[in-house]
Amino acid sequence: MAKFRFTAQDVSVLEERVATVPDWDSWSRRSDKEGRDVLEIRASGRRPGVIRIVRTENGAYAATGYDGWAVVLCDDLNQLIDLVAKPFTRASNAAPAVLAQLPSRRSAA
Repeated sequence: MAKFRFTAQDVSVLEERVATVPDWDSWSRRSDKEGRDVLEIRASGRRPGVIRIVRTENGAYAATGYDGWAVVLCDDLNQLIDLVAKPFTRASNAAPAVLAQLPSRRSAA
């Protein structure tokens, strides 16, 4: 299991990134029932919950949270954090990125 553990650099990256994301309150490190190394981020605000990050058997990073959703695996921890941080860094009244790119419909009147 040692190769699936987070490195000191991984922990340092997570610590720095948690401090920059609004509504990410704290993080902790634990082992789950299968013995995997887990980094947990506690979030509050409009998207409260816990995000869990683990290392996969091939060394990639995976995140789960909010009713068990899973993020696409990433080879880079910063890339994964960018993906899971998006809902917290967008203004509360802004449309999600995909919707923001759609043209607005105008009335013919």
